[in-house]
Amino acid sequence: MKFIIVSLLVVIVSMFFSSGIHELGHMIAGILQGWKFEYMIFGPLKIYKIDERIKVGFEKNMMMWGGVSYCTPKEKSEKNIKVYRNILLAGPLLSIFLGILALLYVLCTMSIDVMFTTIINNTFKLFLFVFGLQSIAMGIISIIPLPIPTGLLYVDGYRFYRLLKYDKEEVAIFLLVEKEMFKEDITSFEEIAVLTESKSLNIRYMGYDCAIDLYKKKGDIEKEEYYKNLKEEIKTKVSPLLR
Repeated sequence: MKFIIVSLLVVIVSMFFSSGIHELGHMIAGILQGWKFEYMIFGPLKIYKIDERIKVGFEKNMMMWGGVSYCTPKEKSEKNIKVYRNILLAGPLLSIFLGILALLYVLCTMSIDVMFTTIINNTFKLFLFVFGLQSIAMGIISIIPLPIPTGLLYVDGYRFYRLLKYDKEEVAIFLLVEKEMFKEDITSFEEIAVLTESKSLNIRYMGYDCAIDLYKKKGDIEKEEYYKNLKEEIKTKVSPLLR
């Protein structure tokens, strides 16, 4: 019974730790390329910046516990998309790298014939073993350039691949986020048109939301209501993070 409880705790803690390492990879890549740290969430822990000071707190929204990192460019530049591509790739790569190191440490510090017994009787090595497996799995799944959905968009590898070939939808999402970073408004429907036609309901929902905001500011009540109705039709089908 004790082993089961300890194992469950190890799996849970390791899961959050693996998520933190993944997000740290994104953050390190951003900072090394000149972007500014804003916040990072893994599990219930939130590390954030207020008035240029780093603080640590508790993240109340459990939907965010899976891991989020956010850093921003210091200025608008055509290079920002290339930087963001590197940021996307860095999370999975660090996960795989540290996962392999953890497993190698476990395997190299015990005899093969007593490996299983050693792991289950040594909490630290059990943690490293589970962490290694989880990190490698997380890294591989998230680096695959396939349309595997996550909470809002797709896995890092697929988004990297789409930005690499300058996919219109992915570029539009990035430019939209960049506008938000610099407190700029959307000025034309062309900036978000591709999002309102997306096959992804989450992306389409974001497009509708932007269209509503755009036409509200323009005073076009008819179009504002039109997109409000479209948004309402898919509201129950999108991620709770968007509602």
